[in-house]
Amino acid sequence: MTLASSQKPFRLVVGDREVQESDLAALLQKHQLLAELVKRIRFEQVLQGIDVQPDALEQECQAWCVQNRITPQQLPQLLAHQKISLEQWKASVENRLRLRLFQDREFGHRVENHFLKRKSQLDLVSYSLLRHSDGNLIQELYQQILHEEASFEELATQFSQGHEAKTGGKLGPVPLSQPHPALAEILRTAQLGQVLPPCTLESYWLIIRLDQLQPVAFNEMIRQQMLQELFDEWLGAEVQHALNAL
Repeated sequence: MTLASSQKPFRLVVGDREVQESDLAALLQKHQLLAELVKRIRFEQVLQGIDVQPDALEQECQAWCVQNRITPQQLPQLLAHQKISLEQWKASVENRLRLRLFQDREFGHRVENHFLKRKSQLDLVSYSLLRHSDGNLIQELYQQILHEEASFEELATQFSQGHEAKTGGKLGPVPLSQPHPALAEILRTAQLGQVLPPCTLESYWLIIRLDQLQPVAFNEMIRQQMLQELFDEWLGAEVQHALNAL
């Protein structure tokens, strides 16, 4: 593939095909690359619109070193090993700072409300699961657990047909958004330690036990996650608006 210099008329040759400048938009759309291009352009515009003070950038660079457990003296060696110049590294750190400043400015006032809407999906759950395609077997295993003829862990290890068999049926802690939505709803309303009666989900019969439900706290890490989610939603809408205007 060859691409002519920007000082000359556009000329792109791929194999035995010459791509005309007038064909680029159609080709990008055909290969589903136009949305990604629009996203990158809009993202770049966001970064260019944010001013960063030198002292703020210096603090960000120092924070990066602390987070990655290296000293400023070790930084040149690390960058050389990764084949990154100091200028490239600083530009990367600055772009992350620009993005965070933009997110704070545009979405900081919405972040707590967004967290409250998402909280039920962010809470961490630990649970035990035994699943099998044979409903009669599941009913029998459920009775064994209820009458303490065998432990949940023993039966899950022996009979469960999912990867949870390797951990005695134990899964988590994971955000409530991770399990199947129907399973997540069951876990959200279950009583701690209760072995629930068998139920069906897709092609399996399930026995479920809620082991722990840990409400997530609104801390700095969660705040940054919420800001990123709001930004992603906004950027997606900006891309769609640009595409709809074609």
